[in-house]
Amino acid sequence: MEKVKTSSLALGDSIGAIALLVGVYLVIVVPPLALRAVLLAGVIVGVFLFAKYSHWTHKWSPFLQRTVSFIAAIGLLGVAIPQFISQWKAERPKPVTTQSSPAAAPVKPEGVILNDVHIQNFGETQMVNHAGKLSMKDSTIAGGKVGLDNRNPNAQINLDHSTIEGGQIGMINRGAQKEKDKPKKP
Repeated sequence: MEKVKTSSLALGDSIGAIALLVGVYLVIVVPPLALRAVLLAGVIVGVFLFAKYSHWTHKWSPFLQRTVSFIAAIGLLGVAIPQFISQWKAERPKPVTTQSSPAAAPVKPEGVILNDVHIQNFGETQMVNHAGKLSMKDSTIAGGKVGLDNRNPNAQINLDHSTIEGGQIGMINRGAQKEKDKPKKP
């Protein structure tokens, strides 16, 4: 069996192949901003070296080589700097400071608020609560079989100078009902 000779790459070809692989890798995996800045500086130096030693530009005058390199570097910076700024902002979000003023608007409590409300003899059950909070102040619920049917087991019920009375039961505190008993959503 005959051995097949494999040809090796020239030094410049090897450097080009490695540069291409590293370039593709850095497009796939975005490096941290500091590394991107160092790599950009390396690319700009590479542009100047390319202009000096390339077979396309080696016969140009040094002034023309530097001028073309400088224009290319400006173009690279014009593309890179906006991306650097957006990455900088994304990696370092501004801290949010809030000031509380003494005249801040009061927070409305969630749930039902009864203030000086009197519910009496309004059917078999006077009131059914599904809300997370029921606040009663100077109010009464009276009459019927059940004064208050609370169907939210996590409800917070606050009574301030208020009463709940039913003909048989003042208040039922139970969990959520079966699907047919749950209130319909609008």
